[in-house]
Amino acid sequence: PVARLRPVSGKYLLGEVVAVRVPLLHLSNFQINDWPELSTKRYALMVLMLPSDSARQWHVHELELVEVVADQVAVALSHAAILEESMRARDLLMEQNVALDIARREAETAIRARNDFLAVMNHEMRTPVHAIIALSSLLQETELTPEQRLMVETVLKSSSLLATLMNDVLDLSRLEDGSLQLELGTFNLHTLFREVLNLIKPKAVVKKLPITLNLAP
Repeated sequence: PVARLRPVSGKYLLGEVVAVRVPLLHLSNFQINDWPELSTKRYALMVLMLPSDSARQWHVHELELVEVVADQVAVALSHAAILEESMRARDLLMEQNVALDIARREAETAIRARNDFLAVMNHEMRTPVHAIIALSSLLQETELTPEQRLMVETVLKSSSLLATLMNDVLDLSRLEDGSLQLELGTFNLHTLFREVLNLIKPKAVVKKLPITLNLAP
């Protein structure tokens, strides 16, 4: 029994009690590089209670022994807490490493796909476009009706525009590193609209759609 009943009042009387407060350590109590201290200090309270019918009194050397035992208990509890937090931190680090490895592989796959695409654009697609431009230029030197000459000019402008767009796609690497600069220059806005009209007029004629261009002065 840790208490005895007083016959007269019916209340319980506690026995002799000794309580010792000892600090507990956690992984966050240690400064690792620039890690901030994440938690405040924690303590454990070790309580020893004698039976109520004991007439024994605590001596100084016995209290010192109790403090030593309490310190050892605190060390054991601290080691358990530090081990638990270390294992949790290790598991979290492993998860982060796995996520980083997956992201790295995905980035490498994207880079390879982009390089393959640019290689196809540079070799397989640029060659026929340049052939169209060259043949259209040669065809302009022949005797053509006004309508045929307009068609050839439209083919030449369209193929030149396609070549320009392909060159812009091939400049993606310059765009990514920030070295791509816009070219500033003057141009005739009305002439630009007319060229656009000539590009889309053949498709409109095939679909039998009327198309007109109205420009304000």
